[in-house]
Order: sequence, then C-alpha cells, then structure tokens
Amino acid sequence: MPSFRKKAGGTAQRRYSDEPALSLKRFYDDLRRECLLTPCMQPIPDAALTGRPVHRPGLALAGFVKYFPRESLQLIGEIEFAYLCNLSTSRRRQAFEYLLSERVPAVVFAHPAEPEPWMVASAAKKKVALFTTRLPAEAFYEIAGTHLHDVFAERTSVHGTLVLVHGVGILYVGKSGIGKSECALDLVCKGHALVSDDVVHIVRTGDCLVGECNEILGHHMEIRGIGIVNVKELCGMRSVRPRARIDVQMELVEWNRAEYLDRSGLDEKKVTILGVPIPHLCIPVSPGKNISAISEILALRMELSRNGKSTIKEFDKKLILHMKNSAAARGRE
Repeated sequence: MPSFRKKAGGTAQRRYSDEPALSLKRFYDDLRRECLLTPCMQPIPDAALTGRPVHRPGLALAGFVKYFPRESLQLIGEIEFAYLCNLSTSRRRQAFEYLLSERVPAVVFAHPAEPEPWMVASAAKKKVALFTTRLPAEAFYEIAGTHLHDVFAERTSVHGTLVLVHGVGILYVGKSGIGKSECALDLVCKGHALVSDDVVHIVRTGDCLVGECNEILGHHMEIRGIGIVNVKELCGMRSVRPRARIDVQMELVEWNRAEYLDRSGLDEKKVTILGVPIPHLCIPVSPGKNISAISEILALRMELSRNGKSTIKEFDKKLILHMKNSAAARGRE
C-alpha cells in the first residue's frame, strides 16, 4: 500500500484565499434539518467551505493523494467506511489522520458509517469538524452538493423584465419608460407567466442562465398611470413563476428611421451575461407596435430552432436556389 505523503496536492494554506467562503456553522444551520446532520463536537470548529463540490475520499484513504481536493467537504459513506474497517488498526488510523493533517474543512459520516471515539478525539485535537448524517451518502451528496452550487453560483442583477413565453424565457431590457412592464402585462393577460419585473436576479447554472424575482418586490409590477399591482393576486398562480431559464434578450429601443436594423434575421447577435452568450434582438418601439405579439412569434421561432428547424435559413436557401436557377435560365437564352 502506498505511503501517505503530506502536501501531496499543493498547499492547504491557499484553500480560501481566492474564493468566497461559507462558514461551517452557517452550512450546518442551513442543512441540519434537511440532511439530518449532527455535529460530533461542540462548538463547531471555525472553518469555511468554498465552491468546491463534496468529495468522497476513497482514493485518498487507499493512498493515492496526488489530486486530493483538500478544500472540499469530505464525505465518508458505507463503502469508504467498510474499506477503513478492513484495514489494520494502525493503517486505519494513518489513513484517517491523513485527512485531518490536510486541514480539510470538515468530514461527514453518512449512514450507516459512525466515527469511532478515537476519530472524534483526533478531529477535535486537529480542530477539524466532524458530522454524522442519517442519510445515505448518495442522498447527502446530492442535497449538500446542490446547496453549495447554489450558494457559490455566479450572480448578477439587471434592470429589466423576465417573462416565460411558450416555455421560452425572454429578458426585456431598455431604458426606463420604454414599455417593458406594459409588454409583460399584455403577455400575462394572454396566458404567459411573469418571472420578475424591474429587477431580475440572474444566476449562472452550468452553461445556462436562470432569472429569479427579487425577494422584496416579488411579482409586483408598476404600471404607469395605475400604480403598483400584484400580478399573482390579480391573475392567479399560473400567471407567475419564481424562476425561469433566460433564453434570449430583447432590447426595446425608440424607433429611429436612420438607424440600421437587421430585417432578415440572418444576422444573429449575441450578448454575454456571466460568461454565457445568449441571442440578443433589438426591437424598435413605435406607437401601435404590438411587442407582445412579436414576443410570441419569437418564442415559437426559438422552439423550432431547438428542434433543429430554422425557417429563416430554409427561406434563404430557397431564395438562393431560385436566383441560381433564374441566372442559369437567362444564360441559356
């Protein structure tokens, strides 16, 4: 069996220097009921978690420590604990104390694994938090991993309105008073769902952007001339959503005859939010223009695109083919 080497994966001192941190006490308070967590020592040692995922240290316990992620919360489940129990007393102590020597933020024993008294004493001496959970390792891994991902996800806020139209999340932006809220209200009256008005909180989830409503504003909306209305109370539960994926950004601008705007739809522009590019459309607003109807057509077109069908490109190919055939016919004359 390979020997355990300290500092094999880098320096533990750098674990929190470049990333935001979540205190273990806050982590415990957030998940103690959902994950049925019990601390093995009080008070909980002062340490922090970063955005790294939960790690199951099976390879590290077996001696392979080259890529050991010491910044992560360590999870010992039934398999890891069975392996430890299969070792001699000295090797079991050596394997477990390697985790503690790397100053990991905490170690969680998932059901049915239970830390031995000497493990608790050793962890208390090293000031490494130990927890037990009555959940199996797989269930705890999913819940805790999702929680950490949500806490450390990249976030930003924009001034705009987010509406779910035919399953497509449209983020409306533009200067104040351009008509974003009125467009959203028209869409809600047509059966679509409001996510947020005025302030949209955006969270990056993998390669997707998810928009959420402001906790204080909720699903209230300001309609100039009327005032503030509660869309959820007026139009019912089906008229709102707490969050939705952002698929496209629609910028509403004042009509300017001199300004060039793409009229074919082939010149697709994109805007990058939190490092994720999404389609961007610039829609001129003028009296009598039905932005909500345009939004519905846009949503339906994007649904076709998701299924690999582009009416714009098909029309473009058809037009080019017609021009080539016409040119060839004129050449034969």
